[in-house]
Amino acid sequence: MLEDYLLSLGFNEEDIKEFKNNYPLLNINDETLKKRVEYIYNYLHNYGFSTEEIKKILLIFPNICNFKINTLNNKIEFLSSLGLNKVDIIKMISNRPEIIGLSIVNMKQKLINLHSLGYSKVAILRIIKLMPPLLRLSTNYIANKLNFIKELGFNEMAIKITSEAPRIISYTENVLINKINDLMGLGYTKDDVIKIIKSTPQVLEFDIETIKGKIEYIVSLGIDYKRVINMFKKSPSILEYSIETLEQKIRHIESKGFSREEILSIIKYFPTIITLKKSNIDDSIENIINLGFSMEEVKNIIVHFPMILGYAKDSVKRKIEFYDKLGLRDIIFINSRNLIQSIEVTYARYCFFKDKEVIIDMSNYAKLFMGEVQFKKTYGISKEALLVKYPYNSEKGLNYGRIN
Repeated sequence: MLEDYLLSLGFNEEDIKEFKNNYPLLNINDETLKKRVEYIYNYLHNYGFSTEEIKKILLIFPNICNFKINTLNNKIEFLSSLGLNKVDIIKMISNRPEIIGLSIVNMKQKLINLHSLGYSKVAILRIIKLMPPLLRLSTNYIANKLNFIKELGFNEMAIKITSEAPRIISYTENVLINKINDLMGLGYTKDDVIKIIKSTPQVLEFDIETIKGKIEYIVSLGIDYKRVINMFKKSPSILEYSIETLEQKIRHIESKGFSREEILSIIKYFPTIITLKKSNIDDSIENIINLGFSMEEVKNIIVHFPMILGYAKDSVKRKIEFYDKLGLRDIIFINSRNLIQSIEVTYARYCFFKDKEVIIDMSNYAKLFMGEVQFKKTYGISKEALLVKYPYNSEKGLNYGRIN
């Protein structure tokens, strides 16, 4: 019986009633409908859909039972031809089964229309994966929404914003205006909000209460509200993480031996640390240790210059080895922030002083790290002129006839 078969798929009595009374299936007798459900189930299950996913598809889009397997197969093959892999296709159809209701001809035309609006192939693929129902919207609707988003202050960034957060396209104009006003209500200016959204468009997909909850969580750690607001302005991608994920990341940093006070200091000056993967943090710490530092020394460096965790492994190695050869390794402990200055500038200044017979050592190393304006005012030469006169050759390094 049809009911028994549906029960075996995980349907309950209410599900069965809803399924059978759906308009597209009203004129199909139970025996025929059972056969159709069976072949749909077998096809989807063999492709890789779970029983639970198939049940969801049948309930949300029962009209799939009126499709021939060949038609269904052709649609899935078409999605695959766009560059979607099997995992993408299963996730997309499971979440939005109605996409199967679109004809291939219709889908092709929608893709052409999206491209004509300015979306790249990569952007279109992302939109399809994240928000397949947008393929059901008219081109005029999408074009009008893009124009409205441009008028809000995003100009040509409208394509990028809606590519990264396609759900925005489905929002009404009032919803978009309210979301921007809600963000301004947190203490941001209109320009701040525009900047945040340009950097992390997904912010517009969040409920304002969710954003407030994340702000309150960071404040509860011991960071004042204004600084937290500024943190999110500088690193808005933090808002993409749940409070649970933020807690896990903080606990992971604690497990490396940092105190809560040290962690707060790190987050204040380098909020991006919250967005780094645990493995990346571990690798960065291990990399510095492998350069000859103890864990205590590494902690000291990170607390005073947390941005080092965001540097590429080779960049950190190159900088530390550079200061080693200059005999200035200790400045890494005394003022780790000096590492932010490029090797090219430090090298040029070192050579400049050498030509003036000024030996740079730990007693006067601060000369190398003077502000650009002050350096030019004091010594009469600009950064640009220094870099031209004393070019650093990364291949020949310090043996480029200037230092050794």
